Parts: sequence; C-alpha cells; structure tokens
Amino acid sequence: MNASSSYFDDFVYVHIDSNVKDHFTALFLPWHRWFLNTFHTALKDKCAYSGVMPYWNWSLDVRNITNSPVFDSDPESGFGTFGSSADEKWEVKDGAFGTTIRAYPAPHVVSRKFNPHPFDNHVFPFGFKAPEMHATQPFAPEALENIVEGSVGNFTDFAYKIDGVTAQGPHNAAHLMMGGDMGNLLWSPNDPLFYLHHAHLDCIWEKWQELRPENAMAFGGGLTQDVDNYHLYPVGAPPAANFSSVLPTEGLTSPIRVADMMSTKTRNLCYKCVW
Repeated sequence: MNASSSYFDDFVYVHIDSNVKDHFTALFLPWHRWFLNTFHTALKDKCAYSGVMPYWNWSLDVRNITNSPVFDSDPESGFGTFGSSADEKWEVKDGAFGTTIRAYPAPHVVSRKFNPHPFDNHVFPFGFKAPEMHATQPFAPEALENIVEGSVGNFTDFAYKIDGVTAQGPHNAAHLMMGGDMGNLLWSPNDPLFYLHHAHLDCIWEKWQELRPENAMAFGGGLTQDVDNYHLYPVGAPPAANFSSVLPTEGLTSPIRVADMMSTKTRNLCYKCVW
C-alpha cells in the first residue's frame, strides 16, 4: 500500500488487489457483504460515525436517473454531480468530496462520465445481447422484482442475474452508467457512491434470501475467475466454492469464511435492510 494514502484509499487498494478472487466468482456477493460491513465498522471506529449504512435504491430514480438526490452538489453532504467535459477528465468538482485526491491507481480527483447506454462501450471482451439497452432498464422495479422472486434455491442463477455481465444486470449497469472511477473494475471504490450502490445490491440479496427457505443458505459457483470462458463460468470456474471458502480480506480484518457472511442476522453482521 501507498504509505501516504488514507485509510479510505486502503479499501480501494484491497478491492484492486483481491479483484480476480471476488469478481466473476462465487465470492462476489459474500465478499462485498464483508467489504461493506468492514467499511461501515471503520466509519464508526475511526470517524465517530453513528449512523447506519445507507444504500441507493436506484429503482426510485429510473424516470430521471441524473436528477437522483445522490448526485447532490452540497459542499457538506453531497456526493457530487457528474463530471464536466471541459478538461476531458470528467472530474467531479462539487459535493463534499470534490477536492479530495484519491491515491490509486495514481493521485487524481474522482471522475464520472454519464453513459445512458453503458452496454455499448466494449469494456469486456465479449458482446452483449442488447447493447442498445438503456442504463435504467435493469433498475426498473419490475426487473428487480423478477430477480428477487426468481432463481428459487439457485444461488448461481441469482448471482448471475445480479452480477452477470452478459445478463446485463443492475450491478454492472450502474458501474458502467456512471463511468469514470465507478466504471473501472479495479478502483471503483474511489467513488463513495460505490458503497451506496453495493449496499443496495446486498439488500437485494438479503431480500432474496429471506423470501423463501430454499434461498436462505443457497450458495454455489467456482473460485476461479475465467473471463476467457465466461460463457461457461459466469459465477466462477472450478474448484467449487463452499461455506468453508475463505474470503480475501488482504489484512483489513482477520480471515472470514463464506459461512460468516451468509446471514445478516448473525453476530458477524447483525443488521437488517429497511425498504
């Protein structure tokens, strides 16, 4: 890690360093649940934060996503608007984080470049079935309802619908729509909205888990990221993941197993998403 970076930057570094282990693998959802909880704990322990972990319910903003309250320019409480094209860097210069320098991959100000058709940018080495799809289509209430009510007892199918790139699900739609730092697979946590976005994804997983008994402890997929054969292994190639699989915490916390992240009601987490 960079000795001159902040503790916030350390989270970005961990996301970069562990990326091949917890993206496009079975660990995606449990790892990000751990990551969010660790970040929230750090806010409380190091910053005297006493609030809950907020989430951004993008389904409330599908009619006018760029006017969402999360894109607020307030210098004390805002997350900032989209970047300006004036210097072609698309830097977010307003909001509470507008002048903050992020350490990775090199010192810079957070950038955002809105893309209403995020699946038409060829970021990944495979095509999309509907590259013309609008960014908000995966956020529509009916789309999320179908995800939550489907895939009964089938974790890999649920995880693919949430995260699967070729499924054009809500996870990648939001990242690619916002572009800039959020549009990068490695250092997206530079943008504080990363945490609000992933907190909502975690709540969707919790909602799916609680909907039916078959979903509660459903888990599966592989531990190996295989982008070259993504069509065969969208939730990871062998070896198979299980409850004893260890999440890559990279020293932020003591070792954590998948089993420790399977329920938000246990002593490891102890929270409830409020809709």
